[in-house]
Amino acid sequence: MDANLNLSIIVAMGDERVIGADGELPPWRLKADMQRFVKLTKGHMVLVGRKTHESILRKLGHQLKDRQTVVITRQSNYRSEGCVVANSWLQALQLAQGQEEVFVIGGAEIYKLALPHTNTIYLTTVLGIPAFKGAVYFPKYNQDEWEVTHRGDYDPDANNSHAYFFLTLKRRHSAKAFVNLQNARVDEQRAVMEQIEKDGVCPFCPEHLPKYHRKPILQEAKHWVVTENDWPYENTRVHLLIILKAHAEDLFGFEIQAWLELLELVQWAVQEYKITGGALGIRFGNPDMTGATVKHLHVHLIAVEITDKEDPNYKRVRFRVG
Repeated sequence: MDANLNLSIIVAMGDERVIGADGELPPWRLKADMQRFVKLTKGHMVLVGRKTHESILRKLGHQLKDRQTVVITRQSNYRSEGCVVANSWLQALQLAQGQEEVFVIGGAEIYKLALPHTNTIYLTTVLGIPAFKGAVYFPKYNQDEWEVTHRGDYDPDANNSHAYFFLTLKRRHSAKAFVNLQNARVDEQRAVMEQIEKDGVCPFCPEHLPKYHRKPILQEAKHWVVTENDWPYENTRVHLLIILKAHAEDLFGFEIQAWLELLELVQWAVQEYKITGGALGIRFGNPDMTGATVKHLHVHLIAVEITDKEDPNYKRVRFRVG
């Protein structure tokens, strides 16, 4: 994903982050909230899960007007008139490239996939809606990573079934770190990571990789690129990085083709480098837990140099985790 993609979440939630029931719109009627929703999203692309999209169709009798709707579903043959269908979260992000601002409008699973990529949350807090049986919840998120940049006062109105107030949350820039300096292994690597941290970008995203990575791209496919590690582990004959082209930090939301393509690239590398035995290490999520220096899904392919334990230069290759 383009690191500059302006992705926003718009959501209304009650107590304990209740956003509705499975496949249904929330149990409140807020005319002011709907007016805000239309004002913010009109003229923009919206990303929506199939169940939420179908609940909108049931309520309105038609798709959202004056917006480009991308429906995310695993159903390969799914069609909805006037809408674009994406069969994975990754595909939806690719469709969103080049948009001024893209809004994620639900449901819970799509919100969870969107949170790591989101810059802004337009939140309507609805009062007096406790948790209930069959409720669906907005995913947990670290509130310390967000700051309130706007708080709207509640204006009582007969058209609104519950009390509410509006919030606009912006991600704190310092919380969105793409590198982890503590996991740098050599001084040169640490110096490069310090510069990346100052620049505030992901060094593994395609638009930034050439600036920070010195090694050439060996293979490029639809979803991945293969290159050598700038700082290979000691005692390795081969140390390749296979980097996902779209920015992702977890293992969710991928179309199966991306994983099949990864296997094909590993097989290519094994043949190209005549690897008779090696290891794969996938790094995803929090670098504090993975030993990674970059917070972007990537794969290490490693083959050792010296296998004879009697060789005086023999050393184990250690793949750091945590």
